[in-house]
Amino acid sequence: MSTLQEKLRRIDQIRGGRPGFGDILDFFEQVFIARDAVLQKLAVADPYQDGHGSAQRLREGFPLLEKRHFQYDAAALADYFSTLLDIVARRNPGGAAAIRLQSDAAGGLLKNLPPGDIVKELAPFGEGRDLMLFLIKESMRPWLEQYAGLLSPKVGEEQWHEGCCPVCGGFPCFAEIFGQENQRRLFCQDCGASWQFPRLQCPFCGTGEHEKLEYFKPDAAPEYRVMLCRACKRYLKTADFREFSDALVPEVEHPATLHLDIIARERGYKTEDVLTRLML
Repeated sequence: MSTLQEKLRRIDQIRGGRPGFGDILDFFEQVFIARDAVLQKLAVADPYQDGHGSAQRLREGFPLLEKRHFQYDAAALADYFSTLLDIVARRNPGGAAAIRLQSDAAGGLLKNLPPGDIVKELAPFGEGRDLMLFLIKESMRPWLEQYAGLLSPKVGEEQWHEGCCPVCGGFPCFAEIFGQENQRRLFCQDCGASWQFPRLQCPFCGTGEHEKLEYFKPDAAPEYRVMLCRACKRYLKTADFREFSDALVPEVEHPATLHLDIIARERGYKTEDVLTRLML
């Protein structure tokens, strides 16, 4: 995972070449700084520190982080949620105000993380469901990143062949192509972990039928491409790492390529990523 300094440096680079993304990048710059402040103050325990259980879960196709493993400081998480709401209010005052009016429902969710059936539990927020989902996911992110740091080294390339994250089970939000053999690495939208996955396979539905998969590249930015799956009508943004002179920072590339999401959606494809739904 990238450091705060790497994220901020990449944001500055993109700002210079894509001034139209300034507002979005400013928002995420504030989020990254606030998240890092939380990360510096916390630590989580390795649920597999005795060395048992992790390999079996991976063999059976289950991500390593079970609900019972997720331990967090409720007060620190609530403080971070409040900080995030203040950041959101600068960009979307109406949405933030609506969440604050549902403070009891929000408080109930924060006391029972990770959520169970998140769709049903977000029903009270009406049109603000996506915003509340973003706030919950981001509030959990510092702890999930810590778990990802501990658990990712336990995942060998031959142990995990699923399209979801081997650490927390989240969907990928971005991918990169790297190496001489055009290998592909996926990045989790929830914890930031990464894992290798076959390049000619859809991580969402698993199809490997080449006639159902296609890529398109924007003329103005050939280092990016978008995978389109005709089987499940989902898409995944991808960067060709070999085209970058600077280090790829997926968390920054993702919001800085929302124009590609627009193109994919106009073609009838969808995403599991709440960030994209919230920003567009």
